[in-house]
Amino acid sequence: MFHVDTEEYLLHLTRYIHLNPVCANIVKKAEDWEFSSYQEYSGFHKDSRTLLGREPS
Repeated sequence: MFHVDTEEYLLHLTRYIHLNPVCANIVKKAEDWEFSSYQEYSGFHKDSRTLLGREPS
């Protein structure tokens, strides 16, 4: 088991996970991958404000 012990590493993992379908040429943009939570984190999803605690931009 591994631990995410720094915010920097957490951000690295988050970018890796969300950009993996793009790097694999499955989609052109991370927000196009329907199985990803990227839309929630980035504000593309209509209910993102519940996750982010703010209105999407």
